[in-house]
Amino acid sequence: MDSSGNPVTATEDVEKANVLGQFFSSDSIETEEVLKRNINIPMNSISFDEKVILEKLSNINVSKSSGPDNLHPRILYETRNEIIHPLKIFNIIRDLL
Repeated sequence: MDSSGNPVTATEDVEKANVLGQFFSSDSIETEEVLKRNINIPMNSISFDEKVILEKLSNINVSKSSGPDNLHPRILYETRNEIIHPLKIFNIIRDLL
């Protein structure tokens, strides 16, 4: 649909891409709006509980495919006992601030 609400017929690939681009860009939050948001989360409210993280990683489904970060769940599962320890650093830094 165009800006007036009338249906749009696109036959060429470039036209289709432009119509879809206009549709999805008009429906999303503008970048400036996102940048104007002031999200203040105090550092002392963020905590990494090693036991909770280990439990979550132990229950991860290794049969699933990689997510948007391209990190396969099997890697997270197999390294779960090693990757929870660096999270202590975040808690130590948080306590220093």
